[in-house]
Amino acid sequence: MSTSRITKGIILTIIPVFVFFAVGEIMARILFDRVTPPAGRQVLSAMLAPQSSGNEWLIYRSHPYMLYELTPGRGETNKLGYRGDEITAAQPPDKLRILSLGGSTTWGQGASSPGQTWSAQLEQSLQARGAAVQVINGGLSAATSAEIAAHVIHRHLALKPDIVILHVGWNDVTPLMLPDYDPSYRSLRAWKSPPLSMRPGESQWLKSALIRVLYTWWLRNTNLLEFIVLPDVFYKISGKEASAHVATNEPVGFTRNLESIVAMFRSANAKVIFFPVPVANREIFQRVPSPHALRTWDARVAALSKNLKAMHVVGKKLDIPIWELDRNALNLIHFTDHAHTNDKGHAVKADFLVAKLCEHLAEPKHRVSTTCR
Repeated sequence: MSTSRITKGIILTIIPVFVFFAVGEIMARILFDRVTPPAGRQVLSAMLAPQSSGNEWLIYRSHPYMLYELTPGRGETNKLGYRGDEITAAQPPDKLRILSLGGSTTWGQGASSPGQTWSAQLEQSLQARGAAVQVINGGLSAATSAEIAAHVIHRHLALKPDIVILHVGWNDVTPLMLPDYDPSYRSLRAWKSPPLSMRPGESQWLKSALIRVLYTWWLRNTNLLEFIVLPDVFYKISGKEASAHVATNEPVGFTRNLESIVAMFRSANAKVIFFPVPVANREIFQRVPSPHALRTWDARVAALSKNLKAMHVVGKKLDIPIWELDRNALNLIHFTDHAHTNDKGHAVKADFLVAKLCEHLAEPKHRVSTTCR
């Protein structure tokens, strides 16, 4: 067979394939919304969002030892993986470094911006009063004391904070409501998320409408809201059953985690302060439609009471200050739901801590000598 005939055959084969894909690409662009599943389009949109996007799902990513973390450089997260302005890993030589730890109530759900969280307002108020401090927001939404302990090992100790404010208690109520309580929390939750991080060259492929159609079908069963999942029993349990389990279970895991967190920070010469999470009353809680949570409200309150008692026991045992906000300090105008507060609520927390910290800073035993005016 001559070379010209071979070449002609190749061309005759390529042209129909090229036409097929060209027509397919045009049709995929025209009919994209009609032929793709909505859930898949949502995930794809999240994948293609720019790094500066505040997309609520992309600000988290899985981690082999810490379960999950904030994605560095994504949205309002700085390059070291903390919410707020950029910071250096090294201690500032002329400022006391304060690290606030907790779940979404520390991260700042309910606040209008990172600058309105209680951590940020605390820094602003202390600096306005002449105190040389830096406050780092180490909050991680949904985190229990177990995730916080893991993050202390792999992230927080490297910051060498001088003072650590531990704002916890609420997220650790869930394990106490389960029938098979395990102090290690091993069966409490798991990471469930699509591979949203772009691999090398993947963004180039996704410029094709045909490829995007294929991706939407591949990701059609992905629920972006379930990046961390709880066991099925948690969603089936009745309020009566949850209360019965809380009455039987004791916060052994929470106690161990608190003691471990304190020990790790003390080994790095950091002073730990317990700051229990205040929770709204039933009236406020009922404003947020959450049938399951409302059904287990009594169990949650009972579990929180046990966790608070555990904090006091550990605090007394290890000589840890417990700065507990008066329940009457927060009311209906401060909460956005049962646990999260708006800017005014965050300000109440910050003001409370400012008064406490100014007393503490007056003690002449810190790495950096500083006081409040």
